[in-house]
Amino acid sequence: MSSHKSYSFGNTVQFISDNFGVIFLVILFFVGGFFAGALWTENQAVKAGGSPTKEVADANQQEVVKEENKLSKTNLQNYAYATNKNFDRNKFDKCLDNSQFAEKIKNQSAQGSAAGITGTPGTIIVVDGQPKEIISGALPIAQIKTVVDRYLTGNSEVDPKAAAALKASGFAPISEDDHLQGNKEAKIVMVEYSDFECPYCSGFHNTMNQVIKEYGDQIAWVYRHYPLGFHPNAQLAAQAAECVAEVGGNEAFWRFADQAFAK
Repeated sequence: MSSHKSYSFGNTVQFISDNFGVIFLVILFFVGGFFAGALWTENQAVKAGGSPTKEVADANQQEVVKEENKLSKTNLQNYAYATNKNFDRNKFDKCLDNSQFAEKIKNQSAQGSAAGITGTPGTIIVVDGQPKEIISGALPIAQIKTVVDRYLTGNSEVDPKAAAALKASGFAPISEDDHLQGNKEAKIVMVEYSDFECPYCSGFHNTMNQVIKEYGDQIAWVYRHYPLGFHPNAQLAAQAAECVAEVGGNEAFWRFADQAFAK
């Protein structure tokens, strides 16, 4: 009868006990090799010019720069020059360099804040020359049309106290200084306070273009400036828009706005 060595848990424990030193050294060797390999890989990455974390940071920074460049001075000039073939570039550049309309933009922002505008876009509904309510945010076209239809049909449910407070807030009446699109004699005027660098304003700009197209002479749209402090290019873009209007007129202003928001 052949013999064989039996294996059991007890034998395994005995084997580990008898060879503990050797087993410990083997484990230490593999663990040490793993960490040594990791350090070598990191060192090679540093020598090659960066680490994965740095590369991601650099990519994010490049994206931020790309977004900011959409409203760089050069791009703003290009949008302005494209408004019409007879555009006076020298007059525009001088206006922009001199920050000619900085005070007007500041005053519009202050008036908007006094009226209750807290962010962009913020739109005040004016009916028969009187401010009635504020629409906050970039509402979809269906909701905008609901508001407009309420006033057109006379079924508006305006809070009289809120309307009175809005009127007393120092809301600046619509004037020849405003940039208006649509019928200036319209019963309903939507006065939008906006920021060229605000992504929500960009979407709302498209919505308002559609609203004007659908309602025709029944309404008008006024654009006023409300550049937010944390948007680095908003102030310059607002000044560029005013300079475009100064040089090329109201139609040029709206073509510029379409370009600036489309980019």
